[in-house]
Amino acid sequence: MAASDDAIFGAAHVEYSATPAADGSYSLTYTGAPVDMYVKGISSELTTDGYSINRNYWVRYFEDTNNNGVFDAGDERLGLDNGGSDEFGMLPPTEVGNYFIVAMSRNAFNAFAAECGTAMEAIAAGDTFASHLGTKAQYFKVTPQDFSGVYAYEVNPDNAQDVSDTTFTYTGKPLVVGFAIGNDVLTINPENGDCTFDIVSGPGDAAAEDRFVDAGEYKVLVTPNPDGAYGNYGQQTVTVTVGKLDLSKAFVYSPDRAEGDTVWAHVYGDIRVNGESLAGLVTDDGTGTVAAAIVQYQYVDAQGNEHGVHTDGYWDLGEEGVGAPVGGYDYTLSATGQNANVVGEATFRVAVVENLVDQAFYGSTDFATYFHNGGEPFFGDEWSYDESLIKLAEGGAPYNGAKIVIVRDANGNPVEGVSAAGRYCVTVDVPNADNFSLGGTFIAYFTYFKGQVDNDTVEAIATIDGTNVPFESIYDDRVYDGTPVEPKIALKAGSTALVEGSDYTVVYKNAQGEAVDSMVDAGLYTVTVYLSEQYVYADDGDQANWFGVQISERELDDITYETNATDPANQDEEGNDLPGILYTGSEIDPVLVGTYEGTDGGEYSVTLDPTWYRITGITYKAPGAERYTDVDAIQEPGDYRLNVTATSALKNYTWLGGDGMNVVTIVDIHIIEAATFYDVPSTAWYAEEVAKAAAEGYVKGMGENLFFPEAEMTRAQFAQVLYNMAGEPEWNGDNIGAYPTQFSDVDGLAWYAKAVSWATEAGIVNGTSATTFDPEGKISREQIATMLYRYAGKGAQADLSALDAFVDGAQVSDWAEAAMAWAVEAGVLNGVGTEDGSRELQATRELTRAEMATMMVNAIEVGVLDFGA
Repeated sequence: MAASDDAIFGAAHVEYSATPAADGSYSLTYTGAPVDMYVKGISSELTTDGYSINRNYWVRYFEDTNNNGVFDAGDERLGLDNGGSDEFGMLPPTEVGNYFIVAMSRNAFNAFAAECGTAMEAIAAGDTFASHLGTKAQYFKVTPQDFSGVYAYEVNPDNAQDVSDTTFTYTGKPLVVGFAIGNDVLTINPENGDCTFDIVSGPGDAAAEDRFVDAGEYKVLVTPNPDGAYGNYGQQTVTVTVGKLDLSKAFVYSPDRAEGDTVWAHVYGDIRVNGESLAGLVTDDGTGTVAAAIVQYQYVDAQGNEHGVHTDGYWDLGEEGVGAPVGGYDYTLSATGQNANVVGEATFRVAVVENLVDQAFYGSTDFATYFHNGGEPFFGDEWSYDESLIKLAEGGAPYNGAKIVIVRDANGNPVEGVSAAGRYCVTVDVPNADNFSLGGTFIAYFTYFKGQVDNDTVEAIATIDGTNVPFESIYDDRVYDGTPVEPKIALKAGSTALVEGSDYTVVYKNAQGEAVDSMVDAGLYTVTVYLSEQYVYADDGDQANWFGVQISERELDDITYETNATDPANQDEEGNDLPGILYTGSEIDPVLVGTYEGTDGGEYSVTLDPTWYRITGITYKAPGAERYTDVDAIQEPGDYRLNVTATSALKNYTWLGGDGMNVVTIVDIHIIEAATFYDVPSTAWYAEEVAKAAAEGYVKGMGENLFFPEAEMTRAQFAQVLYNMAGEPEWNGDNIGAYPTQFSDVDGLAWYAKAVSWATEAGIVNGTSATTFDPEGKISREQIATMLYRYAGKGAQADLSALDAFVDGAQVSDWAEAAMAWAVEAGVLNGVGTEDGSRELQATRELTRAEMATMMVNAIEVGVLDFGA
């Protein structure tokens, strides 16, 4: 680029990869990856010249350090220290903030130094010498992700990824509350987390203590971290409702005692309500207010005698220092009404026995140790409940007597077995003899999952196009082809294959962090695998559970145009008629087509949407002329040359210049004055259809490039056209040269004999009698409609009212009414216009060759003919 061109460069039109808003601004959403903002191409509005990166201009990124939206002195080049991902500001930013993308002419770069940062810093500083050089700076923002939709959940200590528990119940202890958006857990940390939270209001002193304990409604203000993924997007008020503990629905338990123990001295410390100590139900406001208390008991002695219900004076049942006598003590635990956290009441028994079974084993392991007493979780491949494995010992000696084993879920309800993930309680009871001579009880808690997923148990995270994709990696071997990328997830927990939907879900998100149903368009996606509560990641969910998918834009090797005719007056070097667009006398808007090489090595094409490109200049060379001249439109016969550049609306495709960037592409277009046949004027109403029919091989001329468009169609000619359209299938191969038919007036050696034989057998055409075909007979418009209806309509019903739109609709033969109505409704037959503006079907008029070509092309284009069926 010469120095004199810098001013033009500075005024050039720049296309970016991102799509601007209606006001022209650019705002991209933070994803943690480099944003999708780069220069796609630069062209001059004045000269239509195109520029290529690394040949004509360089691109660098700057932070809007001055925070004024203007590229000026003090704005810093991105680097490792200020949000960039490279040393010289060559890559887009990866953090929330305000930035500039700056394109600089090669002169501007060379005028200062070979080190790219120095040159750009000089321009940003407003250097006097740099001020006249060609630069383009575009301001853009990287905005945080959407912070709406925040909700609260109770944190599962055994599975940090589980956000399914959104109900809260009073336990007497502070609840651990987390926050999430969708399936994404928000980290709570003012320094480097996603957010912080404050309790604005709640029961008692909740706001002051900043914790969730008492039953009631809490209003919580969740604030995004300004430096995090969600930025200073806006606070969210979340409601957390803690429900009351209902004793009538709870599992209340206290173990048996040995003879001589003081029952009352231990009962409060040993009572468990849904696994929590009753002591935890006492509020810690300093008053010692009891939420639940023993309100009565009944003693049953060793002989089975009931000693009445007592509501007072039952602090100790035995004499002082002696302990409780053998028997059963049936207690009623009731909400005291002294606070609003607990309701209802429950009953339970404490048995005092002569001989207490004081040890239990699961296999050879101590009962409490095996079940971890609420510690580490169990997994489906490690544990299955088997009552026969539980063994007991009395005073250290083996005891294999009767026992009752009950497993309860987190709500205290007994379960037959353990198949669903969750918290469970297992109790072992030695049935009390009638005389309370023997007894014992044991309790432990455990968390169960179907399995654990980690690097050792996962055989394959995902497979895309036969390639395994591990977590925390980017799959980038797919080029846009209009079909979705569909990862096949294969997760195993031990030897168990996990099932999508029940065991885990898969969520796709685009570069803006928005959930999408499929990954089709070019761009960067994240694929996140969320385990159900049935499974857990190792290390409290620290293992990554996502991978990336990069779909690259399809590179178009060439830009051409859609042709509809061939030019018999102009041939290529191989002697073939040149393809082009038929002259119509009106302005022509060409349909541009991009071609590319497929992954199979074949050549394919795609029609370009008009919004994907701009035509920046048109030149024209008339037939016989030597030079091109500037024109405003494509209309006359001859050759045209279009300068085409991509716009920012171009999606999924890119077309290439000499060094790999979008530049001005030249498209040569040929306008044909006489198409294919000399007797088919390019301005005739049927010219395009005849040209298409000839190009596809449906029709052929009748010598000397003549078509005879106004000649009437014969029955033999129509059979041949149908045969041509069917691809000239193999037929009666054993009859070399001769194709006998059932018709006495069809010579087996005639040029149309094979077509008549095929069309008759296909059920498309019939003879005029059982033995005659009348090959030279003319065919009417309603006859051809009937033949096509017989084949394509396949007996479908047509709305006969469609004939009412034509002034001669009532003149259609009775046997042809359904076929003619079908042809009109399907768009195969459009009728003939009259001077008064009405339309006629002219059903019984014999069909011309031009009308035949038009009807057949219409039938193919509207999709009612399918010769492959």
